[in-house]
Amino acid sequence: MNFIVHFLPIGIQFPDSICPKAVQSNEFPRGNLTAALVLVLGTVRHYLKGVQLKSPLLALIKLLPESLQIKMLFRIGLSSIPMMRYSGPKLVELTPERAVIRIDVSRHSKNAYNSLFLGAMAAGGDCVAGLFGMKFMYETGYRTIPIVKSVSSEYYKRVSTYAHFTCTQGKEMYEMCNEVVASGERREITIHVIVTAPAEFGDEPVARISQLMSIKNLSAKG
Repeated sequence: MNFIVHFLPIGIQFPDSICPKAVQSNEFPRGNLTAALVLVLGTVRHYLKGVQLKSPLLALIKLLPESLQIKMLFRIGLSSIPMMRYSGPKLVELTPERAVIRIDVSRHSKNAYNSLFLGAMAAGGDCVAGLFGMKFMYETGYRTIPIVKSVSSEYYKRVSTYAHFTCTQGKEMYEMCNEVVASGERREITIHVIVTAPAEFGDEPVARISQLMSIKNLSAKG
């Protein structure tokens, strides 16, 4: 019989094979930290069987509802780049083909003229361009790391509210990552980002950012 763990933030249903009988028979008091740790470690061991992902954290994220998985991955990605996190990007949309993030004009991201700072623009472009690579790594377990080799950008209008950074090359990025895994060789792809300010200019682009990205599979030996 399956059971529900009530002391976790959300109810997650675990197979009986994960936990020892002591936990299932309530020998550990509900909410007991030891019981929680037993469940977590048992879950990691159970779900990592046959899975390429080596990170227990990523294995646990896979237990969450799909809508929360992407949000958690986004936060983990930001936590590894403090400077990007400082500008305050927010995930708006991430599908297999389209990615959108938002950066508000704030005391962390504005320039001396109370508009979006050039550095925040660059951070937004880099952030949205890397989302497809992050998603590919999460779904396949291959560490296909994209590194920016060169950047070109054009800025047309000032943004004083918030900006949306949009990339629609998800399919191309996935195909490129699969090529890298299959060949074992480094590949390059140019990612284009359109920046808009919906509250001020609707769908009219206020900037365009292009990044030449070099992708290598770090999971491969040698």
